[in-house]
Amino acid sequence: MKEGQPVKLHGVDVRIMDEEQAWHLNRLKMKQNIHIAWDLPQLDLTERLKEMVKYVKPYKITCYVLIGFNSTVEQDLFRLNVLRELGITPFVIP
Repeated sequence: MKEGQPVKLHGVDVRIMDEEQAWHLNRLKMKQNIHIAWDLPQLDLTERLKEMVKYVKPYKITCYVLIGFNSTVEQDLFRLNVLRELGITPFVIP
């Protein structure tokens, strides 16, 4: 594999990402945005996402958000608002 080739990443798990992984992730040449998911409203990923955007620019991240499935409207809006505040692009999946 050639060095410097652009990559696509889908399904990066921010729940287990540490600072070193986020730093290395930011150094990759990306073909498109990094894709993460925040499907479970019971898990508050706010702090993990804040940590991630310290190392990866928010405009490089797209977050899939499953709404209306085992969640309330308030829980759905909370997740979307957190993502917007951090500058992460939400991708809503109804």
